Amino acid sequence: NGLAAAFLRCRDGEATTLSALEVDFDQPSWRRWSTRTGRSWLDHVLFPVFAPSGALEAAVLFAWDVADRVTAERTRLQLEDQLRQAQKLEAVGMLAGGVAHDFNNILTAVLGFAEQIEQELPDAHPCQGLARQVQKAAQRG
Repeated sequence: NGLAAAFLRCRDGEATTLSALEVDFDQPSWRRWSTRTGRSWLDHVLFPVFAPSGALEAAVLFAWDVADRVTAERTRLQLEDQLRQAQKLEAVGMLAGGVAHDFNNILTAVLGFAEQIEQELPDAHPCQGLARQVQKAAQRG
């Protein structure tokens, strides 16, 4: 894991920072270092301590709990995703409303012309029924 690699770098004399490393305190490797249980996220700073001779004498590890920060970041990302989805739905709704409005304008013209045709045809004309059918279809639309 990341912490093991950090210890190897520390052994080679390199200080290391790890951000939001998920830790399971129930694992045996953590039981001897911590009285905590369960999972959490920790930031770590690990650095070597050298003896006057220049040899690596110790490694110092500072760790602090950042679970609240990690949880807040995950919540923020989820809310941003929900906002993007809502914006997409709003855009689709506006598009559908615009299409419906344009379609209604076309149907209004069709309905008007069909009524005008029906009125101008003589009562017994065979196209009277067709003009009424066009009107009914336009009204349904």
